[in-house]
Amino acid sequence: MNQLTVREWGYIDLGPEATLSRAQADGLLDLADRAAPALRLKPATEEGEKILLDGRRKLRAQQVVGVLATKGTTLEILPKIDRDDGGARAELIHMLAVVQGLDLSTLDLAGMDAQRHSLLELLMGLFATDLLKQLRRGALHCYTGQEDDLRALRGSLDVVRQFSTLAGRQDRLACRFDERTADTPVNRLLRAATLLLLRLTARQETRKTLAEALMYLDGVRPLPRGPVRLPAFDRSNTRFAPLCRRAKLFIDHHFQTTSSGQAEGIALLFRMNVLFEEWVTVLLRRHLAPRGWHVQAQAGGQSALFREGAGVFAMRPDIVLTRAGKTHVLDTKWKRLDGPSEAKRGVAQSDVYQMLAYRDAWRADSVTLIYPTEGAPRTDRLHTANGTPFSLLEVPMTDIRSAGRALATQVLDAFAGVKAGL
Repeated sequence: MNQLTVREWGYIDLGPEATLSRAQADGLLDLADRAAPALRLKPATEEGEKILLDGRRKLRAQQVVGVLATKGTTLEILPKIDRDDGGARAELIHMLAVVQGLDLSTLDLAGMDAQRHSLLELLMGLFATDLLKQLRRGALHCYTGQEDDLRALRGSLDVVRQFSTLAGRQDRLACRFDERTADTPVNRLLRAATLLLLRLTARQETRKTLAEALMYLDGVRPLPRGPVRLPAFDRSNTRFAPLCRRAKLFIDHHFQTTSSGQAEGIALLFRMNVLFEEWVTVLLRRHLAPRGWHVQAQAGGQSALFREGAGVFAMRPDIVLTRAGKTHVLDTKWKRLDGPSEAKRGVAQSDVYQMLAYRDAWRADSVTLIYPTEGAPRTDRLHTANGTPFSLLEVPMTDIRSAGRALATQVLDAFAGVKAGL
């Protein structure tokens, strides 16, 4: 197995003397093209709108992170942060866990050796461990109504059938009874993902864990053909909801061999700018909502222009915070700012214009742009021509496991006249 690692915007050399052959590169490019629609990438050729760019002697990763795995070749694309590969994998998985609502206490990445194993192996191993833990607590079962003609009474007697169809049969009783079964929609989804990962993983510990989990799912039927849908959740099965979301993620991103010659593969990919936005949103909601803040993601309902009362150019900022009649608009940008000595800090002029439009449309009391940093938290306070506070926040990525409260404090401190009070 040829396993390669690259960072966002990084290059992979191609050729007979390189780590990746042309044939292997073509397989990865085919898989990337098949995975692109799920990421909602624009069908354009500009950089940033593809997963991989194909050069004659190099492949170049874009602002998409995750893993592409074909037969014999695995390429993982890690965030461009100042960590070794193991640290970058751990930080990425932690961000995914926050966004997907997983129990962070189960993320035993140290025990799985994030430095040695690929991102795909880590994700499969964590799923296997969490699945077995839940199944050991008790696999889901349900009761289904059954009818059968038995020698001894089980359940209740079907009187009508007994004295019609079975009239004269003294050796049989028409029985109606409930039978306990593990064949539930939740278990079908988990079993399908378990069988898939058993085919994909090369890690012996993961295979062992999945094989034991499969024993708890004995008697469960395969998933029906067609798109995979999440089952309905209630109080009886809600503890399996995070596992089902992850199972669906694996299945949805697994591509079968097709008649066109495209090979089997799996592509677990995430747009880093979207992941950063969702991570910030979840953390702010987690820490600000209990304090009375309304945290609205991808807020709509406003337009930049109007024609005869009808809105034109709809706007959708990443986050709108409101409380006590105050409104604050925030946008996230997955890029590094220039140093404090640079007057514009590397902020794109189009982003400034966009934030000014948000300010006017929402009549915001402040606007804020949020960026990642490998250094200490920093807030650069500016203001617009009419005096509206305009802040540039740099959020540390050095220890995102404990970033939530610090991020909330930093955001509130950026609002003019608002004390954090956390």
